[in-house]
Amino acid sequence: MLFGLKRQLVRFPIVLHMLFQTGLFMRFQNSCCLPAGKGRQLFLATSLVCTLLAIQVSVSSAAPALPHTPSSVKNQEKDRRPKAIEIEAGYGYRRDSLDWNIAGDIQGNNPDVLSELKWKDLLIHEFHLDTRVNLNKSIILKGSINYGVIVDGDNRDSDYAADNREEEFSRSINDADQGHTLDTLLGVGYRFRLISESCSVIPLVGYSYHRQYLTMRDGYQARTWAGGPPLGSFGGLDSTYDASWQGPWIGLEMILETEKFAKTLPPISFYATWEYHWADYSAEADWNLRDDFKHPNSFEHEADGTGMVASLGVCLRLSDRWSVMLGYETEEWSTEEGVDKLFLSNDTVVKTRLNEVNWHSDVIKIGCSVRF
Repeated sequence: MLFGLKRQLVRFPIVLHMLFQTGLFMRFQNSCCLPAGKGRQLFLATSLVCTLLAIQVSVSSAAPALPHTPSSVKNQEKDRRPKAIEIEAGYGYRRDSLDWNIAGDIQGNNPDVLSELKWKDLLIHEFHLDTRVNLNKSIILKGSINYGVIVDGDNRDSDYAADNREEEFSRSINDADQGHTLDTLLGVGYRFRLISESCSVIPLVGYSYHRQYLTMRDGYQARTWAGGPPLGSFGGLDSTYDASWQGPWIGLEMILETEKFAKTLPPISFYATWEYHWADYSAEADWNLRDDFKHPNSFEHEADGTGMVASLGVCLRLSDRWSVMLGYETEEWSTEEGVDKLFLSNDTVVKTRLNEVNWHSDVIKIGCSVRF
């Protein structure tokens, strides 16, 4: 059976190559709405993973049969093997910021920045659940889901009449102390062990989804124009901006286990990860105080984006099954130029250029994990 599995895994990258050459892979890319160039990158990553799988199965099938080992020795070896499943749950103290701006027309003029929205100092209480499955000593599957509740933050909404953010004619300062975030990730990796197995390097490939549901409440008009809304506080503001980023990613994880250097060292592991993401960005907004906009979908944003995620952490093993961890993670995402679709109450659709979207996030995490 191993020989048949190896043969199919070896053939899989070849089949992918044939699909790519015949154009069928490009049709698959278009049907999945992958941005230009990302289909080839995903194709190469998938081929690499399948080839590594084939090598692993080949080595396993070619290994000679071991002589009979006493059951007591087998049990000791079994206890020293890495557990097949690891589940971690924990809490994160997170701060986010997100901003975007649009031009006056689809060409990016009249003016180059017409309206700009900024959410900053978003305080988020985040809860995470991570799972790691060791299929064997080399193949690793990982998944995570993080849910955050926004409890504090600020928003600024500015409009300009001239290029380069000149002649600001409207500005409101608003609370952004409600909303939520959601982040999910799936990945597969291949572990390479170095330095007498004390250090592991794991190339990874996967898919992720990230969402920020942001709000604007308790408005204060700080600048206005002749005939515009009066300065000061105004009621009834309950606008929302629902943004999402999703797409494939590649990454690298490094783990250093001090105990494997010397038995006298404490059972501590250090880890570092890096990820590069390609993202399809989309957002829907409801500007509830604008009677000339449709509701609940006042306008939409679409763009291609990228993101980088990096993390550092330390893990202390309390027993054979239980561990505690402390970590820090930072993310930086941005988009290229995109499209802003405005839906007016008279059924007119107006398109302007979405100049950019920027999202930054920092989180300090603590957690507890158990292995099975």
